[in-house]
Parts: sequence; structure tokens; C-alpha cells
Amino acid sequence: MAILLSLCLISLTFNVSNSNFSPPWRLWLLTSPQKHQLYLVFDTPKKDIVFLLDGSDSTRNGFPAMRDFVEKVVEKLNVGESNDRVSVVQYSRDSEVNFYLNTYTTKEDIVDSVRGLRHRGGRPLNTGAALQYVRDNVFTNSAGSRHLQGVPQILILLNGGRSFDNVVFLLDGSDGTRTGFSAMQDFVQRVVERLSVDDNKDRVSVVQYSRDPAVQFYLNTYATKVEILDIVRGLRHKGGRPLNTGAALQYLRDNVFTASAGSRRLEGVPQVLILLSGGRSSDSVDESAAALKQLGVLTFAIGTKGSDSRELQKISHDGNSAFAVSDFTDLQRIQQQLQSSLEAVVIDVTPEAPTVPVDTPKKDVVFLLDGSDSTRNGFPAMRDFVEKVVEKLNVGESNDRVSVVQYSRDSEVNFYLNTYTTKEDIVDSVRGLRHRGGRPLNTGAALQYVRDNVFTNSAGSRHLQGVPQILILLNGGRSFDNVVFLLDGSDGTRTGFSAMQDFVQRVVERLSVDDNKDRVSVVQYSRDPAVQFYLNTYATKVEILDIVRGLRHKGGRPLNTGAALQYLRDNVFTASAGSRRLEGVPQVLILLSGGQLQSSLEAVVIDVTPEAPTVPVDTPKKDVVFLLDGSDSTRNGFPAMRDFVEKVVEKLNVGESNDRVSVVQYSRDSEVNFYLNTYTTKEDIVDSVRGLRHRGGRPLNTGAALQYVRDNVFTNSAGSRHLQGVPQILILLNGGSVQEQLSSLMSTALVSTTPMTPTKTVVTQPKGKDVVFLLDGSDSTRTGFSAMQDFVQRVVERLSVDDSKDRVSVIQYSREPAVQFYLNTYATKVEILDIVRGLRHKGGRPLNTGAALQYLRDNVFTASAGSRRLEGVPQVLILLSGGQLQSSLEAVVIDVTPEAPTVPVDTPKKDIVFLLDGSNSTRNGFPAMLAFVEKVVEKLNVGENKDSVSVVQYSRDAEVHFYLKTFTTKEDIVESIRELGHRGGSPLNTGSALQYVRDNVFTVSSGSRRLQGVQQMLILLNGGRSFDTCPRTALHSDEHSVIEGHALDSVSNW
Repeated sequence: MAILLSLCLISLTFNVSNSNFSPPWRLWLLTSPQKHQLYLVFDTPKKDIVFLLDGSDSTRNGFPAMRDFVEKVVEKLNVGESNDRVSVVQYSRDSEVNFYLNTYTTKEDIVDSVRGLRHRGGRPLNTGAALQYVRDNVFTNSAGSRHLQGVPQILILLNGGRSFDNVVFLLDGSDGTRTGFSAMQDFVQRVVERLSVDDNKDRVSVVQYSRDPAVQFYLNTYATKVEILDIVRGLRHKGGRPLNTGAALQYLRDNVFTASAGSRRLEGVPQVLILLSGGRSSDSVDESAAALKQLGVLTFAIGTKGSDSRELQKISHDGNSAFAVSDFTDLQRIQQQLQSSLEAVVIDVTPEAPTVPVDTPKKDVVFLLDGSDSTRNGFPAMRDFVEKVVEKLNVGESNDRVSVVQYSRDSEVNFYLNTYTTKEDIVDSVRGLRHRGGRPLNTGAALQYVRDNVFTNSAGSRHLQGVPQILILLNGGRSFDNVVFLLDGSDGTRTGFSAMQDFVQRVVERLSVDDNKDRVSVVQYSRDPAVQFYLNTYATKVEILDIVRGLRHKGGRPLNTGAALQYLRDNVFTASAGSRRLEGVPQVLILLSGGQLQSSLEAVVIDVTPEAPTVPVDTPKKDVVFLLDGSDSTRNGFPAMRDFVEKVVEKLNVGESNDRVSVVQYSRDSEVNFYLNTYTTKEDIVDSVRGLRHRGGRPLNTGAALQYVRDNVFTNSAGSRHLQGVPQILILLNGGSVQEQLSSLMSTALVSTTPMTPTKTVVTQPKGKDVVFLLDGSDSTRTGFSAMQDFVQRVVERLSVDDSKDRVSVIQYSREPAVQFYLNTYATKVEILDIVRGLRHKGGRPLNTGAALQYLRDNVFTASAGSRRLEGVPQVLILLSGGQLQSSLEAVVIDVTPEAPTVPVDTPKKDIVFLLDGSNSTRNGFPAMLAFVEKVVEKLNVGENKDSVSVVQYSRDAEVHFYLKTFTTKEDIVESIRELGHRGGSPLNTGSALQYVRDNVFTVSSGSRRLQGVQQMLILLNGGRSFDTCPRTALHSDEHSVIEGHALDSVSNW
């Protein structure tokens, strides 16, 4: 089988500050009797080389060839602890290190280990995740990497299969495409037929749109080609007008190209959008199309004669990706052209994976040259280097092809791959290159430009013929930072606000604003955030300093840190506000708080991975890292830090299979005192802590230290067990003001303006529950809203808020949701009750329950909003929805811990329906659902004239296990519940199930007593996202009696 051999991470960065510069490496062409082999050899005394081998099922036959290749390369190296170091990693679904850079110090040991490599197998092939794994776990100090000493880092990727695609079809379902819709369906079916769905490589989603978009199915709804084709054949034309293409594109970005909807973008899987449009959009497509491009989505736009060709060009990801047909029946004409473009998507020339060929008679080589102002003196050296490389190539139309691109702010092609066919022409052109100049240096945008405009068929690329694609980046300067200051402007910081201003000014003074490298934004917050200026508001340091000096204290209370952080994410760290995140520019957040951040800033807990909660919990094992401020300013307070660490360690259960501890000190640089796998006994750790000496130094680079810990301590080789799901805990003890040049690659730094007193409370497990009330604030509940308020107050009275066990949030919704307060807004029962009493009815229509539930999942049941879900705290959602709510309104308050389900109601009788998610995703958790239902029933007063119970299970369809009138004794109900079997199935149609319960269970014939005024309750136990939408009338009967719905655990799996 053919094996693609490619070299990744060839980002060749060097200092070109003087004209005498000569690159510290050269390209050697090594010849053997059998074949030509091209290597990039760094002509330095040492280098770190990592081989990343595709060990998936598809490379089983070709794996011996990979092994032989690695062995031959190693034989050419000068292996030694102070010379060349080698590591080998295999991957398929997950990654596995065969040996690290510091495992072996002799060539013989490495060769022996390589010869003994066994093919690991497995699928799917997650190349993106593997590259990230190597970055975080192999190219680190603790694993033997010497990148901090300037030793070249080389990654060679040997890959025998392609990664996968997520393909989304966006279909124009407006009135104007009614006659052509069947042709669209045929087209989608033909494309899907060519995809690899059944082996879980490719995923497909279909969305129709006119005025609004409607998801037919998400990327993770169906796992087989047969299912997808069946659904596509059965699609019904949506209809409606006008045609809002811009809104539909934005909807896809926010709701379909997301992890929760099945997108694997963060794993490196290409994201493909195919748009079929029959007319011009009624709204603007500019911003939403740009947003998709920035997300990395590759859009192919297909339009008919009624479409706007310029609009399609804007939407498509490049000029070759917009297609025109006379009408939709003509789609077959462009089928092959589109298919070729789709296949080209798998040739991913991303910044992380430029490719360098081995063992090939021909190749396409692109030089990407930094032409910014900072490389003016060194540009002749770049030119000379390119010329020397070209001299070694076998240039010709059917042999090697070469292109040169220069970039600074924008990119400019000097010549394409198909411009010249002789070595002489290329060398002449290279010698004539002129430095273009300009600023800033947008490396990320340049890499994207090369991918979209140079590695293409029209520019001479032969990637579709399997010719290796080579990108060599010569870069002479650093990229830039976006720095956002989030200032506590609440009442508690009024006297200290001038000190905050001084701090911001001192930091800004150290930044490179005037040459457009660094950008700055300032936001104040208390109850709500207020942007003082965005990242793209001011372009000079003088302007920024003037504004900062003139800032006025905002005032207000309470201090809503969670909401402010969410606001920054949605409104400041965005392209429209000047963020260059998608161009690879580091995003830095500095939070200055002069009061208490909800639970105090005595210790800062940093989230190092999305999967690993970083709040210390009482689990059987955890990895705890102490990051200690060892700068000059903490000399006197360092003994107190030491004592604090010792006291915490004394409370831990230290052991190789229990708790592990590491200590790191930092000031200007970071220094590991001991790693997570250094000591395995409490005694050894305590002895080491007692012997710690204050290191001193300045300035205090907190950002760099956090990044250092992430890359060098929270890694497998340093003893971290994050891949086994062990909680990762970072406790930062910072004893002084922070003065640092903010050039680190951290995403979030929490900085206190006052000294922190260490406290042992950081290692206690939170108790209680997080309770969120979702209140129907639509026009129809205006008269009943006071009853809702009374109900919420009664429930809150029963909670344990004041001792920090329970947290409460309240949200109103109608067309859109509105947060009244988050889970971390108030810490006392008195505050919560005061706010609830003062709530005003929101009003509005229609009632969008589905959108509100999704909003809660994304914005309220999150760590930044105070949710403790990742710490194991039960998450409770109480949904109060009704037409005419009466003053006697009650609902079920359920603690999802099995020990204490409670039903506090004040009525003598009620009808309760349990609606259980029986889809494939709840198979493992279904017994817990049944146990929960049984415990609730045990607390009821079941009887013919008392409480009645029904149970319904659903996935694609709904099925009644028993009606409200079926059983009249508690014993019969419990027995029936115990015998329930999990029904399985997909997709999960919650909307249809709610409608079914309304029409078939909450009826007189099924035993409902709503006409007699008996309270109607629906308890929904749901473990996943609904495929369909929740109908607005699903919980309202025709006679306007009230069905109270309580959605439980809708944000986490059972």
C-alpha cells in the first residue's frame, strides 16, 4: 500500500536582524543505490526528532515499511544525550508513546526499540488529536525536549490514511425552490454515496432554511449511510420567505459546527459546508461568511441563475469553490468537479502540518517568506537559502515544482507552482525578489492563504495526483498579543480603582502597540460588564494611556464575574472586536479584582484542560500542583507559603495510585522543585517542601509560569494522569503585585492586586446542588407570574444557601432567555429572596423552550457561571411553564442524588407523568433513571382519589408503559417500574415526545383529571440533545389547564 510520508512542524524560525545572517541548517540530498531520499537535516550539533506513526487498522500491511524508514533515518543521526535525541509515538484513536526523547541515549538502544515496535491498530484515525498530544506531552522539558535551549524540534509524521470530514448541506428551502427541491435531494444522496460514513470516518448534517434555519439532522444524529439516505429521501420542502442566507450561515457556525452537535473541528477534522441556493439573500452574508472562514470551514457555494454570483464568491472559501448551474436539475453536471474539490480537502496543509516528502521522484515545494519590516536586513540571507535549496531540486513540469510567497500583513505570491518549469527561471526570479515590508506579521493568515490559493489545482498543485506538498516557512519575528484587562468596577473597589489604573498603564507601557504588534482592550464590570474600548479601537500607545488615565469608576453591585467572563468570550475575544485569535495571535486576559471573587481570591484555581475539573475534590486520587510566587516581593512571606503547602499535603492521601503532588516556583522563569512522579510518600514530599528555598528574581511572569506548568508538569511523562480521568488541580499562591511583560501564550491569567493569604479551603469538596429555575416569562403568564415568584421563594427557603452548599440561578424566557442572576452571583439566601421578590415579568412571544434549554446548557450550566458540574455537584433544572398559572402553582423539586429525591407539594392529589429518555445514549444510565423514579413514587400518596402515575419512554418515537389510570396502588407501580426494559433507538425526538404526552397521556381517557382541576406534572429525565424542536404548545392543553414540566439532568449524561 502507498504510505504518505510527511514532515510536520517545519516552522523554521531564526533571527535575521543583520545582513550577515546565515541559516544554521541546510538541505542535504542523500542518495542510495535503491532510491532517492530527501531529508531536512539541521546542520547543528544537536536536534530533537519525534516520529509520529499512523498505527491505525489501515496501515497494518505497511507498518514494517514505516519501521524500516525510521530505522534508516536514525542510522544517519548522531545520537547522544548532548547530540541528537529521538522519540517514537504511535496513534490511531488515541496516542501512545513508545519512547520519549530522554529514554535512550545510544543509537543501538533506539534501533533495537524501533525493530521491536508492534502495530497497535485501532480506529478512527485522529491526526489532529495526535499532533496536539505530541505538542503537550513529548515536546516538553520533562520528556527530554530541549526547545527552551534553542535546539531544533522536528516532527516526522508517517501517515497511511486520511482523516475524516464533517459535511454539512445547507439547502435553500424557500418558496422559490419548491419545484427544484427533489433535484437537491438527489444531489445530496449522490454526494453521500461517495462518503465513508459507515466506518465512522465522515459525518453528515442537513439543514434547510428560508426565513429561519431548520436542522433536519445533526452531524452526530446518524452513524450509517442507510439512515442518512432514508432521511434525505423523505425530506419535505420547508417553504417560507424571505431567504436569509446570512442568518443561516451564522446559525450553522453557532449551532452545527460545534462539538455538541457532532463537529470534530477541535480534533483537526476538516469542516465542509455545501450550500445550495436558488436566490439572492435578503440579509447580508458578509459577517457570517467571514466568521465561517475564520472557523476554518471550507464552504462550497452552488447557485442557480437566480443567485447572486458575487454573493456566492463571498460565501465560498476560495474563488474555485463557487459553482453556477442553470437550475437544480443541472446539478449533476458539476458533481465530479465538486467531488474532486471535496477529496482535496483531506490534503490538509495547516500550520500544524506542513508536509515534506520522502522517497518521491516529484514534489511541490512552496517557500513562505516573512517579508515584514523586521526582516529587512536579513532578507538577502533568506533569498540565498531558497536559491541553494532550489539548486538541489530536480525542477521540471513533471518533476519538482516551486512557488515563493512573501507575507507581512497580507500575502503576495511572487510566482506559482506552475509559473516556471526550469531551474534557471526559478533561480533568476528568486535573485530578483525584493523585500516587500509591512506590518504586522500575520503568520496564521498567511498559512491559510497558501492553503487556499497556492496548494490548489489552478495554481499548479498536484495534490490530487498524490504528489507530496511541501511548505517551508522562513520566519524572522514574533507574532503578537491581544491583551484584555477586566477590571472590577464594583462598589468595593472605589478607593482602589486608581491603583488599578496605574497597574494597567505600567503594563501597557511594556507592550508594542505603536508598531501594531500588540492590541489592548479594557472592560469594567460589576453587575454587568461595560467595554471601555475594544482591541481594535485604538492603534497607538498614547491614545490607550490617555483613555486609561481618564477612566471613571463604574460602581454597582453585585460582582458577576461569571457573566463578565462569558461576555468577554462572546463580545471581546471576537474578530469583529479586533481579536486575532483565528490568526494564531495569543489571547491574554488579566482580571484585576480588589474584592472577593465569589468564593475569594485566596487561591487561584486554573483550568488546565476542558476534560479535567481543576477544583480539588474528595476523589480517590488527584494530581495537585502548587505554583509558588518565588519573586523578590515574597521573600518575607515565603515561609508562610511553605507552611500552607505542608498543611495541605498532610491532608492528602499520597501514593503512586492515590494523590500525587508537584511543586513549582517561579519569578522571571519557572523551576520545578519536584514533579508529580518524583515522590510516592507523604514523608518525602513534606521533607522536600520543608527544604524549599526562596529563589528570588524579577519580574513576576505569571502568564509564562502558567503556560510552563501546562506544557511541562501536567503531562504524562511528568506523572500527570489526566488521560485516565484523574482530576488535575493547580493551586497558585501569589504574594505580590504582578509586573510582567505579557508575551506568554496563556489564555487566561488571574491577577490579584492585593496579597493573598493561603487557605486550606481549596481542598474541600463542594456539597449541595446547583438549582436553576427556568421561568416562562411570555405574555401568557403575566397574571400568574407572582405565583411563580412565590413558588421559587418557597423552594429557596428549603435550600442550604448560606453555608455555601446550594447555589441558585433564575432565568426568564419567552422568545429569548434573560438571566436574572447566575449560580455564582449571590452567596446568601437573603440576597436571592430579595431579588426574586423584585423580579419583573419579561413578556414577549413566542415561547421558545428548546432555545432556552440550549441556552442554559451553553451559558448557565458552565463553570464560568458558577456551575460545579465538573466537581460532581448535582445539577437541577426546574422548568415552570404554563398558560394561566394559578396561585396554587407548585412543582417538583428533585435532588438528583439517589439518597434524597423529594416532592414538596401542597395539593391533596396530582397526576404525575415520567417521560424517560430511552435512546441509545442512556443505555448505561437507564437503571439509575428507574431507581430515581421508584424513589419518587415511594414518597407519593398513590390511590384512585390521590396521586396517579404514568411512565412513558421515548427515543425516535414514544411508548407508554402504563397510563395514569392503569395502576391504583404504589406496589403495582413500583413493580412495573422495576420490570421496565431500556428500549434504545435514535435519534432523540424530545419535541415529538412532549407533543405525544400532551395528546395521549394528559387526556381524560388515559386517566388525567385536569378537568377536575387536579395538578398535572411532567418530569422529563433526559440524557442528550433533542434532534427535533420543542413545540410551543407541547405543555399546554386545549382547555388551558396547566402541565408543569420539570426537565432534569438535561445538561449531563446519566
